[in-house]
Amino acid sequence: MLLTTVTVLAVVVLASGPLVPGVAFTTGAATADSGYRGFGEGTAGMGVEKRLAFGAAALPASGELTPIGGDYRIELDPVDLPVETGARPVVLRYAVRIPELGVVDETTDRIPARTARTTRIEAPAGTVPADRVTGGSYEATLVVSVEGGDWSGTIAEETVVLEVER
Repeated sequence: MLLTTVTVLAVVVLASGPLVPGVAFTTGAATADSGYRGFGEGTAGMGVEKRLAFGAAALPASGELTPIGGDYRIELDPVDLPVETGARPVVLRYAVRIPELGVVDETTDRIPARTARTTRIEAPAGTVPADRVTGGSYEATLVVSVEGGDWSGTIAEETVVLEVER
């Protein structure tokens, strides 16, 4: 059995190596077929509706509740998201939920049809009454989602800790 395995391996190595003219395994890059069309290029009659393409959304790892007047302001970094829309516009949402404080807030950004760009979605600039903020930190759920007419979906979701500044 061992002799058979070694023999088969030797034949494959010899047949695919430079010893046999016209036979080689290449590592070069292949060129695209002349009929290939990228996203949004000449796709008429394809039968598939391209709705959205997006890159990675990096949500903030943390945030703060900062005193402002008699309230606390929710401070989170914005989210940058590379996005390319199809034939219809989409709405991107950046939502913040802090169940312990009864907070649900969101911002939206409408991306027109046939647009390719990196969009910056600002975090909701909500406030919380000071009498509700009694702890030193609170968990917040951050969600970036997309909606396009009859469909919707979540792009990224993360739970972070909001530190309370005193």
